[in-house]
Amino acid sequence: MNRIDSKMGWEKLLSLSAVAMVAALVALFGLVDTAQAQSGETGDRCVHYYQPGAVCTANDVRIKELTVVTLIESCAEGEYGWMEAIFRAHIAAPGSPDRYDIGLFIALDGLDAKVSPGNCYHDYLEPPITPTPIYGDFNSDGIPDVYNLDPAFLGYWNGETGDPNDTCGDIQTGTEIFKEILIPLRLPCVDLWPVDRQGNPLPDGIMDVGVCASWDNNQQNACAGIQGAFPGTNSKCGCERLNLTGVPMAVDLASFAAAPQGNGVLLSWETATEFDNLGFHLYRAGTLDGQRTRLNQRLIPSQSPGSAVGAAYTFLDETAAPGNIYYYWLEDVDVYGVAVQHGPAVAEVPLARALPGRPRPVPRPNAR
Repeated sequence: MNRIDSKMGWEKLLSLSAVAMVAALVALFGLVDTAQAQSGETGDRCVHYYQPGAVCTANDVRIKELTVVTLIESCAEGEYGWMEAIFRAHIAAPGSPDRYDIGLFIALDGLDAKVSPGNCYHDYLEPPITPTPIYGDFNSDGIPDVYNLDPAFLGYWNGETGDPNDTCGDIQTGTEIFKEILIPLRLPCVDLWPVDRQGNPLPDGIMDVGVCASWDNNQQNACAGIQGAFPGTNSKCGCERLNLTGVPMAVDLASFAAAPQGNGVLLSWETATEFDNLGFHLYRAGTLDGQRTRLNQRLIPSQSPGSAVGAAYTFLDETAAPGNIYYYWLEDVDVYGVAVQHGPAVAEVPLARALPGRPRPVPRPNAR
């Protein structure tokens, strides 16, 4: 895009302006230590890089939520299939005692933040740290928390005051942390979660990302910086996939309906967006839990591939038999081959009737 002459272009410009505004506020008011903007590292810095045998079974500390604060580039802009944003991490340790030297890992390759070699963003709770932080309640859930962009922020909790060389923030029992990552992260638009019992993806249409949190439950283990923020033992980490709420995948479906037409069923659907969409398949079953049979021989192609603007579609099921009730599902297929089904839509095909005003044929007598 050479000119900012579309809605999408203006939104991107405003997003970039918002990032610049945050940086200006930090520089002007000193709300956050300037080191925070440079605290993270990227590359092959996933959990196994620091602790090769980590199994991450303790789950005492976890990244509970990863929220898009400022969307710089959506899945449909710039490099197709990638997004870029400023994120806020919600870190919790529900029911756990004090935990120390908290590390954060976010997969930048769409895979697992634990496995190395890989591509991860690694961060920690950098200075300022203090034995007496000011707690608020940013998300109004009744749990005390610290937030690095809160005007009252004095620093993350320092529970290891006996070691002057320790500069890594900790998390106090019964509290939570909100950390805004002040550098943009670029992630692939993938939908690999949730999964079934065999670990196969059950896509839900929302982009997701792999994350891990690590800690040490032993006090006075010197952590002088980000290189010391990794699992204290093989179990002292928790990993999962998180949905990025508000970041849709291939299709945002506006409607899907089935209605009898003649001796068949007309299927119609409309999309709001088709960011990563390749096309659609249609399936039919005679009962709600019956076997689903695909109706179209070839993929029904997207009318707006990679677009933030949707389209309208129709398909006539001419194989529907009169007098039956049918259940229909619409499946969208994205550029990664991931399919998401929507539905069912239900239609009853009426029995065929003789046309009014046309006399029944009279049998002719046999000719002699």
